[in-house]
Amino acid sequence: MNDETNDPRMPHSGSKPSRHTVAPQNSASQQTDASQDAARVAPTARLARARGATPVATSGLLVFLAVIAAGCVIFVAKPVLLPVTFGILVALTLSPLVRTAGRFGIPPSVSSISLVIAFGLTVLIGGYLIAPAATDLLQSAPEIQLEIQRKIATLSSSMAELMQVSANVEDIAGSTPSDVQKVDVQDGGLLTSAAINMASILASGLVALVLSLFLLASGDTMQQKIISAQPTASKRRRARAILQAVEVSVSRYLLSISIINFGLGCVVTLALWALGVPEPVVWGALAFILNFMPYLGPGIFTVVIALVSFVSFDTIGQAIYPPLAFMLINAMEGNVVTPVVVGRSMSLNPIVVFISVVLWAWLWGVAGALVAVPMLVCLKVVCDHVPGLAMLGHFLGPKGAVFPGRRRQGFT
Repeated sequence: MNDETNDPRMPHSGSKPSRHTVAPQNSASQQTDASQDAARVAPTARLARARGATPVATSGLLVFLAVIAAGCVIFVAKPVLLPVTFGILVALTLSPLVRTAGRFGIPPSVSSISLVIAFGLTVLIGGYLIAPAATDLLQSAPEIQLEIQRKIATLSSSMAELMQVSANVEDIAGSTPSDVQKVDVQDGGLLTSAAINMASILASGLVALVLSLFLLASGDTMQQKIISAQPTASKRRRARAILQAVEVSVSRYLLSISIINFGLGCVVTLALWALGVPEPVVWGALAFILNFMPYLGPGIFTVVIALVSFVSFDTIGQAIYPPLAFMLINAMEGNVVTPVVVGRSMSLNPIVVFISVVLWAWLWGVAGALVAVPMLVCLKVVCDHVPGLAMLGHFLGPKGAVFPGRRRQGFT
């Protein structure tokens, strides 16, 4: 009994436990609990950080995949989207004229039919006038190719090549024109390919004209439907402003550029005629069409007219004048006439314009290069009216343009 009472290992009755014996156990348990909590919290924190980063990466990937998918759809759906795009652009170009005729009491249906018929007849008459000369050029394509080979062989001073090409030229010269033309038709050469392409172009053009006719005859019906579909009054006002700005900008741009390019084609025709280049009307029409493609079109025409001059003239001195004359005319048009007529408000970033023309030419060919700049103008107008796209609109603008937010804050 006394041993149990006096045993120091046993606490006395009515006394409190010693702190020195309990504290180490509590400290160790607290450390263990803290480490277990940290072990449980660490994966949760990592998971939360991963969840916070996943939406950003996922959204970027989704945007990339959406762009790729849209490019594939645009490429595959070219037979449908191309005439629709041309029809919308024609309607946007002629809509101010329809609205002006409406102020004089002319119904939209009457004015739209008259304008579309006049536009179609103008294109057909222009094609009819240059068709004979273009056909002659296509028929003489084999002779032109041989002439280019002969002159290249002459410049390279290769006697073996010169003798072989001369023999080919003698064989071609010894054959009758009917034989040469008969071989071209049997082989399905340039004339057959041109006829097939022309049929496709006429079909697409007819679809575009019919669509533009419906859009013009409906007046503001499509615009009102788009505006009324917006949920709030502010969005309806913004949609109305965007549609009106797109119509004004695209119609002004296309009308101005069409007049400028027509004048350029006339001047090029006269210059080439004065320099003795064969079929100057065909080359003037080609300059008119290619000048709708900034940077790329004039470069193509310079190469083409240089080859034609190289074949048509005997000396290099004579052959160099036609491409130099076109380069001078194009420089005057691009640096003086277009800035004055179109104005700075329609200016775009030259790098973006070049990339857009190349991209649409890769997707839709020559037709895509022709519609690249009008679609870029539409995108620029939309970006200027949507605050969330202001940065993109500033990027599409010309050099020296001030970002809208900085203008309001007083920056230059």
